Amino acid sequence: MMKKIRMNCTATLDETFADFLLSRRAKGLAEKTLESYSSQWKAVARHLDTGTDIAALQKADLDDMIVSMREAGLSPNSINSYMRVLKSFFSWCNEQGLTRLNVPLYKAEETVKETYSDAELTALLKKPDIRKTTFAEYRDWVIINFLLNCGSRAATVRAIQIRDVDLDGGVVFYRHTKNRKAQVIPLCSPMIAILREYGRYRGGERLAAIYRKVQHAAQLLPICNIIVNQHPSDNREKGLLFPTTVGIILHCFSGSSRRIFVM
Repeated sequence: MMKKIRMNCTATLDETFADFLLSRRAKGLAEKTLESYSSQWKAVARHLDTGTDIAALQKADLDDMIVSMREAGLSPNSINSYMRVLKSFFSWCNEQGLTRLNVPLYKAEETVKETYSDAELTALLKKPDIRKTTFAEYRDWVIINFLLNCGSRAATVRAIQIRDVDLDGGVVFYRHTKNRKAQVIPLCSPMIAILREYGRYRGGERLAAIYRKVQHAAQLLPICNIIVNQHPSDNREKGLLFPTTVGIILHCFSGSSRRIFVM
């Protein structure tokens, strides 16, 4: 008599998460987002045994994970970021009938995001001397102005082509966005003038990237160095030691920064 084959429907958390990523890729999720999911899953694995059978996972295990994260000194925002990925993962698991666990978002304490003061913004937006500056420094100054005018993500800025900028119409077309939907963004008058001048120096074909030699988003990070490089001692005396992240510039995308920008 033949022995009956028992159906083994279990899998570890790691195996199930790999299936989850595959399903998200099939749905057309951006590779950057998938990479972020993988990175955050590795961070979660430091506080949760991802070799555990998903069917055996209990809510108490997730509670222990959060306690472990807090004891490790992770910020509330970091924990909340990991929990958002887990919530998406377990929602998919529920749809697949693999578990009934629900993951609530972690209630993070609100923190004030670091931004530039009005004095720092004024210094940051000071135009470099065209007669003495390099093209790279001049280009970076244009990018800073563009970020404050449009509040766009680094990858979006990198993907803009010369043909995407309509100076007569006063708009710029975004072909690369996080949600993959094309957008038309208005430009203020000072930004139009800046891009018009920049275009004379930049030159190039219509399909060329408007911000020449910026090959990847990471190259947008040290753009604040143009100010420090120009007047290092001056800035240190004034306390203008600029952090070098695009995120801080984007946090300044508000009424105060735009008011300085259009002066």
